[in-house]
Amino acid sequence: SGNCEGHVTPMGYKWRSSKWFILATIAVALYAGLFPLPSLVNLTLNQSETFLYGFLVPFLGDMLQHRLNVPPSKTQELTLSVLAIHGAFAMIAGPIIGHFNDQTPNRKVPLLLSLGVCIASTCTVAGARSVPILLLGRVLQSIADQQYRSSALQPS
Repeated sequence: SGNCEGHVTPMGYKWRSSKWFILATIAVALYAGLFPLPSLVNLTLNQSETFLYGFLVPFLGDMLQHRLNVPPSKTQELTLSVLAIHGAFAMIAGPIIGHFNDQTPNRKVPLLLSLGVCIASTCTVAGARSVPILLLGRVLQSIADQQYRSSALQPS
């Protein structure tokens, strides 16, 4: 609406960019899944896990350009690759992991291992200093995700 030296301020800019609106939005996004009905425990775990894997989306472009020195012309293509690699490896790893989990009588050890790999892979993604390490972290996240889903959501 406003005009400052040829720059038009978008409608609602003031309230949408306020500190309180941003904090409220983040709080709702992070904690909306903490109080579901008891029968939806797995949904809550899934929301927390999705947060861990999706945490890099808002700053991935900046991370690629400034920390990993990817040229701006390649940022969009690499962003797509970083996000898509999770789904691609999930399709490959899911059936294989599911098969082996069906053969395993105890789900506890595979579940704990998957949570450990989840933590390690998320730290790998967060601390990546090169594109191959970033991609490796995303692949490990995908494999841990499939193991977690197969172990935690498998019927008793």
